[in-house]
Amino acid sequence: MSRLQLQTLYPVYCSGRAITHICLSVLDRMQAEELGVEYWAPAVAPGVERPYLRTPLPALAARALYRLQPSGGALQSILERRFVSALSPGDVVYLWPAVRLETYRRVKEKGHRIVVERINCHRQTSKPILDAEYARLGLPPTHGITEADVAEEREKLALADHVFSPGAPVTRSLLEAGIPSERILRSSYGYDPARLGAPSPRPTRQEPVFLFVGRGIVRKGLPFLLDAWSRAGVRGRLHLSGAIDDEVRRRCAAELARPDVVQLGFNPDVASVYQAADVFIFPSLEEGSPLVSYEAAASGLPGLLSPMGAGDFVRDQREGLVLEPGDTDGWIAAIRRLAADADLRRTLGEAARVRAQDFTWELVGGRRRALLREAVARG
Repeated sequence: MSRLQLQTLYPVYCSGRAITHICLSVLDRMQAEELGVEYWAPAVAPGVERPYLRTPLPALAARALYRLQPSGGALQSILERRFVSALSPGDVVYLWPAVRLETYRRVKEKGHRIVVERINCHRQTSKPILDAEYARLGLPPTHGITEADVAEEREKLALADHVFSPGAPVTRSLLEAGIPSERILRSSYGYDPARLGAPSPRPTRQEPVFLFVGRGIVRKGLPFLLDAWSRAGVRGRLHLSGAIDDEVRRRCAAELARPDVVQLGFNPDVASVYQAADVFIFPSLEEGSPLVSYEAAASGLPGLLSPMGAGDFVRDQREGLVLEPGDTDGWIAAIRRLAADADLRRTLGEAARVRAQDFTWELVGGRRRALLREAVARG
């Protein structure tokens, strides 16, 4: 097969964090002699530049306009028009979240193959899950997914030739939405060993530290976790790393005020956050393939996870314990078990560290490149 050119469009500010970190990590390792890549973004943060990054305007102008209109608006329109205009015959188009439906249609009209990155479950799956949890908590459904969003996603995926799925939950949701199995490219996400450093031996603490990493929102299961932690009554601490949304702060004020719950806020030194913990705990209700699960495992932490948080990476009773987020009694028992059993923590943590070695971004990028080339060769 001749060399492929992959033209990537992700119309959000490329900060090098969050999902843009994933996009950069994937493209950095997918590019090779047989696969060229370009990544189009509205603007790029200083220090994140790559030779393959493209913006619709010169860097300073793009950043200035983005500050005036941080999402959507004129800059996204300019970006998506110029992206489509710059496509050459034979280019494979790789679309990430937030691309407009009209751009999908224009790309398809030009005859290009479309590959979509589905970072989370199909909205047809995620909306009822989140609706039910907000109702259980007595909160208005502020998750932002509407029936119109679900319908638009169906139309976008109908225009796609292939969809990258980063984990089993996403794959199941795509199949349930009627996406043919042969169009799904089953993959994963990964982690950067240099970002974490070498894990150091952990002391056996009388009061083990359980660690939650991520934005403190309903979707990530933080209200459920705080309730289960409070009811477990173990001698230990729960560290929360990441910003906590106001609606969760209001709903969980008493639990957040407990002396054994420590709010760390956002810490860019993720290695130190993982190294200061003994168990990674993540009861997320809806996910794609959370990077924090890979990073925690690579840091030698056993996981206590929901199936969405574990994906097909952390396996029950092997690298951690996997329970449904609605099983409050099960989570309480699992918290107590891991808090009391240092040997179990060490055994599961070492298995997690070994398992993670097969999910570095270098290996993941190579596997994704092979998947893409095979898919294009099939036609």
